[in-house]
Amino acid sequence: PEPTKGHMSSGRQQGGGAKKQQGEQLNIDEKLQAVVLADAYERCFTPVTFEFPKALFPVVNVPLLDYTIEFLASAGVQEIFLFFSKHADAIHKYLDESNWGNLVVPLQSMARIATMGDAMRDIYGRNIIANDFVLVRGDVVSNMKLDNAIQLHKERRHADKSNVLTIVMQQEYASHVRPRDNAVIALSQHGQAVCFDTSDDTSLRIRAPLLEEHKTLTVRDDLCYTGIAICSPVVPSLFQDNFDYQNLMPDCVRGLIDSEIMGYRVFTHLVPAGQYAARVSDLFAYNNVSTDIINRWTFPLVPDANLKGTAYSLSRPLIYKEKSATVSRSATLGRGTVIGKNTAVGLNSKIERSVIGNGCTIGNNVTIEGSYLWDGVEVKDGATIRNSLVCSKASIKERAFLDDGCVISFNVIVGADCRLEPRTKVTNAPAADHASLCESFDGDFSAIYLGSTGKGVMWADDSKYDYVAPAAAATATEEEVEAEESEGSESEGESGEESSSSSGDAAEVPPDFYAEVADLVATVLHAQAGQQAGIDNFAVQMSSLKLVHDRTVTECAAAVLQAILEDVLDAVPTSPSEAVLSTVAAQTLVKYQKLLRPLIDNQVELIVSLVDCCQLYPRLRVVFQNLLWVLFQQADLVEEEAVWAWVGKHPAEHDEYVRICGQFLKWLKEAEEEDDESEED
Repeated sequence: PEPTKGHMSSGRQQGGGAKKQQGEQLNIDEKLQAVVLADAYERCFTPVTFEFPKALFPVVNVPLLDYTIEFLASAGVQEIFLFFSKHADAIHKYLDESNWGNLVVPLQSMARIATMGDAMRDIYGRNIIANDFVLVRGDVVSNMKLDNAIQLHKERRHADKSNVLTIVMQQEYASHVRPRDNAVIALSQHGQAVCFDTSDDTSLRIRAPLLEEHKTLTVRDDLCYTGIAICSPVVPSLFQDNFDYQNLMPDCVRGLIDSEIMGYRVFTHLVPAGQYAARVSDLFAYNNVSTDIINRWTFPLVPDANLKGTAYSLSRPLIYKEKSATVSRSATLGRGTVIGKNTAVGLNSKIERSVIGNGCTIGNNVTIEGSYLWDGVEVKDGATIRNSLVCSKASIKERAFLDDGCVISFNVIVGADCRLEPRTKVTNAPAADHASLCESFDGDFSAIYLGSTGKGVMWADDSKYDYVAPAAAATATEEEVEAEESEGSESEGESGEESSSSSGDAAEVPPDFYAEVADLVATVLHAQAGQQAGIDNFAVQMSSLKLVHDRTVTECAAAVLQAILEDVLDAVPTSPSEAVLSTVAAQTLVKYQKLLRPLIDNQVELIVSLVDCCQLYPRLRVVFQNLLWVLFQQADLVEEEAVWAWVGKHPAEHDEYVRICGQFLKWLKEAEEEDDESEED
């Protein structure tokens, strides 16, 4: 539920004419500003942040700051103040080479900025904020439509100047690691945060007067802070007046909620269903957000949208490859893999659930699982990398082994036959800086054997969340694993030792198979007469395609379902309402259920195929619950047992879809209980 929605919509309807005109004039005259805090105030990415700013870390081969600025630009922000105090040369170089033009104003601080609170006090001293503004951490990835949250905040401010802060919260994903900003929070029916706690026991003490003041309070412990807030101009001054405020969450928020003297109020805005917002706050989050981008939760911010002049193509199962990349015929690319431009993958190498940067060289017989390699990384023959991060220009020599959670910083060399223990961090930070870094980050450098040709020193600290998590896809069901194995060598190139940019898409189900299925489905869907004959003929032709292309019945059903839903999307406007999209999809699925029925030998797999379609076409996500209901109730293509089987054994990447169809599942459960009661009677 979105607590602010009902309250503010009624406020707009009841507002007087003069009041409304004044609010509209305010919106027209004000320049919408944003402040982006680019520095990393945590130690989660050490030792990499010794040499490079976190805001420029490549996330699925795109600088993190690109996602943040793109999000703000799409929200209509007209001026972005980019605040930073470290790695100034890298930030200025990025801005010089970017296409952001006059949108971004760099604010470099020469002061020692150790916390977000220090940054806010510095910004207050510059006197650059005149109106309500958006405050964003420089590690935010979001496709959220922020304009609604901004409008609601301004309406609250117009009604009462004490409504100074709106924090944007996201319901926690079950597949994500529990964020450190998670809190137990009590919300009024209008979305006001009236009680707040960050203790580990997920309990909350609510004062009696609050229960008298508010008729309804909702206590949530499943919300996490997205790094996005909408602030009044008074917020920076609050940090100036309260030096114990080191961050917005929890310090400032708790201070405003608990203080009866200041009299300020904090509201929340929940990210709507079907939209996405998350911080890359640590290495676990880096893995989670990267996986979400690959799984297309962030659409249109996905690799094959090619928003930054790239040339990615998408093939099944969720493999993205740049046009200029070369993959040898005997190499295997698994699900959730990204291959950057000018990267070469050698013979018999296997890459899965990983992102390979631009200009990388992957040798023969290499294994890379659940890892992230940045630009220019060299991996020699026989090396193995598991659930690790390897930064630009690093070299992993022959038969080296990086175990879970290793972090290899820039220009490090891991020598031949060297095996690194889990969670080993290696850096090339200059020896002259070691003493100051140890003091600033409470860690320690020590020698480490990296082989005869190795180069680097080990960094050790006690920071939490400091290693890449095993990918969520690793928890896939046995049925999914068997299905993927049965697809054969999806990642093999065409002819020759290596496949060029035009021949690197052999990983997917042959494109001519789906193209022929789509054409066949379109012929039936758009037939003017003789529909029954067309359906009968469809079954014959589909059987022929299955034999010619050596496809399973499940794959045929998936292709037909995708073709039907594609036709639905073509039949509705570019941005249809949920009601319109649901109606057209339901009518089409019910009308042409006979196309699917003979192909369904596993109803759970049909639901999985529906999820795949929603991942491929994000516009369908908001109507996923309705589509599942149609397959169950109207088309009678899946039974209740199949729905519960999917819920019980779904992979982690389906968590969001289970949540989306919560109302349908509740209805199923209640109907089952009613049937049980009837039988007892």
